[in-house]
Amino acid sequence: MEDYRLIYHKVFPETDCINENERYSDEKEHLLPDYEEIVERIEARTIVPLEERFAEKDTFIKTAKEVAEKLRLDCQIIDANIYIRVFYYFDAQYNLTFLKNVIAYADDMGFLESGYGKQIGLVIDYYTHAIYSERTGKRLCP
Repeated sequence: MEDYRLIYHKVFPETDCINENERYSDEKEHLLPDYEEIVERIEARTIVPLEERFAEKDTFIKTAKEVAEKLRLDCQIIDANIYIRVFYYFDAQYNLTFLKNVIAYADDMGFLESGYGKQIGLVIDYYTHAIYSERTGKRLCP
């Protein structure tokens, strides 16, 4: 058995969403926006092409394909006009260093519960356009 020393361990308790919402029900600033407000926020954005990002777009796609082919990962690559999105589907495993070449390009990423009969779905986004909020002027992505 290997010798090791635990450096950090933290397990967060699961929260009950209903109880969390009830906790804030009296405070107006914590209420969820209504549908119209959500649509307004989504539509109130400015999209600006990032010319320097277009040069790397093909390299990102090529790298994503090579990783999928080399490791026989189920994969989808989608051009969503303002970003390229890669979906990888695989079973839980150790030694995922093969993903570092693709993750190096990631502007955003997330995990899905499952897909195509696999245990894990990994989503990696590479933005070719910047997205700004018209209300605040803040850059939202990337």
